[in-house]
Amino acid sequence: MTAYDDDDVAGRSRTIADLEQKLKNVSAERDELFEQQAATAAILRVIGGSRFDLRTVVDTIARSACQICKADLGAVSLRDGDTLTTLGVFHTDRNMADMVRQIPIKIDDQSYVGRTVLTGIPSTVSDFETHRKTNLYTFRKALGFKSIMFVALMREGRAIGVFSMARNSEGEFVQRDIDLVNTFADQAVVAIENVRLFEEVRQRSDELAQSLDELRSAQNRLVQTEKLASLGQLTAGIAHEINSPIGTGLTIASSLVLRCNAFVGEQAAGSLRRFQLDAFVAGARDAANLLVANLERASELVRSFKQVAVDETAADRHSFDLGLATSQMLATLRPHLNGLDVTVETNVPDGIVITSYPDLYGQMLSNLFINAVVHGLAEMPRGFIRISARREADQVEIVFSDNGKGMSDEVRRLAFDPFFTTNRNQGGTGLGLHIVHNIVVQRFRGTIKLESGPGRGTTFVILVPLNAPG
Repeated sequence: MTAYDDDDVAGRSRTIADLEQKLKNVSAERDELFEQQAATAAILRVIGGSRFDLRTVVDTIARSACQICKADLGAVSLRDGDTLTTLGVFHTDRNMADMVRQIPIKIDDQSYVGRTVLTGIPSTVSDFETHRKTNLYTFRKALGFKSIMFVALMREGRAIGVFSMARNSEGEFVQRDIDLVNTFADQAVVAIENVRLFEEVRQRSDELAQSLDELRSAQNRLVQTEKLASLGQLTAGIAHEINSPIGTGLTIASSLVLRCNAFVGEQAAGSLRRFQLDAFVAGARDAANLLVANLERASELVRSFKQVAVDETAADRHSFDLGLATSQMLATLRPHLNGLDVTVETNVPDGIVITSYPDLYGQMLSNLFINAVVHGLAEMPRGFIRISARREADQVEIVFSDNGKGMSDEVRRLAFDPFFTTNRNQGGTGLGLHIVHNIVVQRFRGTIKLESGPGRGTTFVILVPLNAPG
C-alpha cells in the first residue's frame, strides 16, 4: 500500500507540474497575444493620426515589430525602380539607424533581400560564415547582428518593398517570427497605400484648384471684356444720341448767324424791310424753341447716362421694409400721371424686410412707373398699375403690371437694350428699362422677366435675393 501510495503521489505531482507548465505556457501566449494586440492598436492609432506622415508610421511599425520579435534592428524599405530605399528604421543607436537609411539596396537575385523582393518569399540567415564574401556579411559585421530575416511587403501580388529584422543575440528567426512580421508588413502596406491615395487625392485637388483658379481668371477676363464691349456700345450710343440734338441745334444756330450777317449788309445798303425783320424774329423764335428742346434732350441723355454709370460704391445698403418703401415711392410718382385716369394698386404684405439698396429700388420702381405711364397708359381711357410682392425662401418676387397697349414681339425683344425707345419724338431716351435691367441683374444679382403683347398690357416679374450682395 505504501508503494502504491508513493506512486500515486508522484503521478499526481507530475500531473500538477504538467498543468502548471501548461498554465505558464497559456499565460505566456496570452501575454504575448495581448502584447501583439497592444502593438497593433498603437500602430493603427499612428496610421490614423499620422496617415500623411509615412516616415512616422513606418518608424512606429519597425519599433513595434522589434519589440514583439525581440529584435534589435527593424527596417522598412520601399521599392524605387531597381533599388530599395529604406524609409522606416528602428535601432537603439540613432547613428546606426541613420546609416541604414542611407544605404541603397540593389534589387537582383544575387542577394537575400533582392530575391525576397523578386519572389515575395521570406528568407532568414543565421550562419554568415558561408557568406563571408558578400555585402550581407560586411553589413552584418558593421552592425554586429547574429541573425537576419527578410519579409516582402506585398500589394496586389507584387512586392513593393521589404521588411528587414536582425538580432544581436544567438537564435535564428523561426516561422512564428515570420508570421508576426508578415502582420506588421501588411500594416505597413496599408499605411503606404493610405499615403499614396492621399497624395493622389491632394494632387487631384491641387489640379482642380488650379483649374478653378484658371476658370475664375478666364471668367473675370470674359466679364471685363463684356463690360468693356458694353461700355463701348453704350458710349457710342450716347455719342450718337447726343450728337443728333446738338447737331440740329448747331445747324439752327448757324442759320440764324448767317441770316443776322445778311441783315447787317442789307441795313447798311438801306434795303432792309420791316416785314423781313418780323419774319426773321418769328422764325428765330421757333428755332430757339427747337434748340431748347434739343438741348433739353441732350441734358436728359446725360442724366440718364449718369444713372447707368452710377458708382457702385455710392449706393447705401441696409435693411428696409419693402411695403413701406413702395408706398413712399408711389406717393412721389403720382404727379407723373399728368391727369390720366389711372388706378395704382399695391399688394405688398407687411413684414417683408430686405437688406438691399433702397435708392436703387426706388429708381427701379420709378423707371417702371414712368415707362408704364408714357408708353403704355397714355392712350388708354382708363388704366391701372398693380405692384405686388411675396417672399419665396431667401428671395422676394416683385410683380409690376399695367393694362396698357402692350408691346409687340420685336419691341419686347429690344426693350432692355440701351437707347431703344418707341417714344423718341416725345423725348424718350431709351435708357429707362435698360437701367432697370442693370439694377436687377448687376446690383441685386436677381432676374427680370418681361411679359407683354399687343393689347395685353405689360408685366415685369422680378426675383431678387432678400440679402443683396455688398
